[in-house]
Amino acid sequence: MKNILTSILILLSGISTAQIDNRIETDCTGASRSIYAVLGEGKPLVVASKGFDCSVCVSHAGEFGDFADNYQGQIEVWGAMNYTYSSQTPICSTAGNWIATHGWGNIFTFVDEQDYWLEIGTPRYYVIDPTSQEIVYEGPSINTATSTAVSLISTVGVSDYGIAQESFKVYADGQTVQFSLFSTESMMADFEIYNILGQKMATHRVQIQDGENNLAFPFSETEGIFVANIAIDGERISKKFLLRKS
Repeated sequence: MKNILTSILILLSGISTAQIDNRIETDCTGASRSIYAVLGEGKPLVVASKGFDCSVCVSHAGEFGDFADNYQGQIEVWGAMNYTYSSQTPICSTAGNWIATHGWGNIFTFVDEQDYWLEIGTPRYYVIDPTSQEIVYEGPSINTATSTAVSLISTVGVSDYGIAQESFKVYADGQTVQFSLFSTESMMADFEIYNILGQKMATHRVQIQDGENNLAFPFSETEGIFVANIAIDGERISKKFLLRKS
C-alpha cells in the first residue's frame, strides 16, 4: 500500500518529485513497454489512470486521445484502465471497446489489474520527466498534465543549426505574438504555435538571419497556455507561453 502521508501531500499540491521505479506494462495484444525504456528515448511519459465507470474519465477521453495523436513521437502516452466504483475486474474486451470508442489508437492502453496506478480516484495523471526520471506532476487535471508534458519535450538538435535555445523568447499581448532569437546562420524555418492539446493554431514560414532576430505575427486567440516552436528539418526549439488579455 502506498504511503498515506505521500498521498495526502500529493492531493494538496498535485506535485511529486520522487524518482519513479521502473515498471513493465503489457497490453491486451501482448506488447510490453517499460518506463525506463521510454524515458531513455528522451520522451516525457504521461500515464492516465482511468475508470471505465468514471464519468469525468469518459468526458475527457476523446480530448486525451487527440493529445496523444497530436504529440505522437514526442510524448509517450499510456492509459491504465480500471474500475473506480465497481468491484469488477477490468478485462481486455472492455479496454478494447474503450480504445475504439474514444480514438485511443496512439495510447498504449492496458488493464491495471494490480491497481498500481489507481491512487485515490480517477482520473489521475502522472507526468514523468525523461531527464530526472521524476514524477513532476500527479493529479486529476488533464490541462496541467498535458501542458507539463509539452514543456518537457526535448529540443536537443536544434543547436546544430546555429540557434541557441536559451535565446528563443516569446511574448503575446493579445493581438500579436512576438519572438526573438539569436542565430549564427541564415536559414528558412517554420514558426508554429500549438495549444496544449497539440492542435496547431498558426504557422509561418520565416527567414532567420545571422544575428539577432525579432519578428511578430497576428495572434488573437482566447486566453490560455500555448507552445511556440521554431522548426528546422524536423528539429525544434519549443517555448511555452501564456496569453492573457487585459
